[in-house]
Amino acid sequence: MVDSDKRLSVLDFADGLGPREEVEEELHEWETWVTCRIGGTLFGVPVRRAQEVLRVSELTRVPHAPFAVRGVTNLRGQVLPVLDLRLRLGLDSVPLDDDHRIIVVGLEGRLIGLLVDSVEQVEQIDRLRIEDPPEEVVTTDSYYISGVYQLREHLLVLLDTRRVLDLQSEPGDAASDSEIPDGDSASAESEEAE
Repeated sequence: MVDSDKRLSVLDFADGLGPREEVEEELHEWETWVTCRIGGTLFGVPVRRAQEVLRVSELTRVPHAPFAVRGVTNLRGQVLPVLDLRLRLGLDSVPLDDDHRIIVVGLEGRLIGLLVDSVEQVEQIDRLRIEDPPEEVVTTDSYYISGVYQLREHLLVLLDTRRVLDLQSEPGDAASDSEIPDGDSASAESEEAE
């Protein structure tokens, strides 16, 4: 059996070898984000806003709908407006394929679908490592970008869902709060984000 005096002497021995190195504890504030691709770029939507991910089965177009609204679909008996993020981000719309998904987000008591090219996965990111977008690339058209984050070998562009859903503003317009539209029905299939 080893007595406590010998254990203390080992600590005293270690202390005698030189000054203690202060180990700075690294701080983290982890958040969960759903990552998706839009036009080849990796974007993030906060999980706290995302309700679920749907496969796109059919969208019903609504005449005179606000800018970037691709149509509506039926979510278990509820009409779900679907915003095409490609259009909202100033890209051309593309035909729907099997990779397209709808991220259902909740905001101000409403559910809105965000149409994306594909959903990648759910990621943990450190809030303390989020950077502001570079000033050289920020314009009035990109006010919905809340930050950028280095995620392994990719740069993740973080979206402010409230600003993305500002449907009164087309690219180039000033940001303002807006009403979220309703419409007719169609159908979509639910899928869990990985």
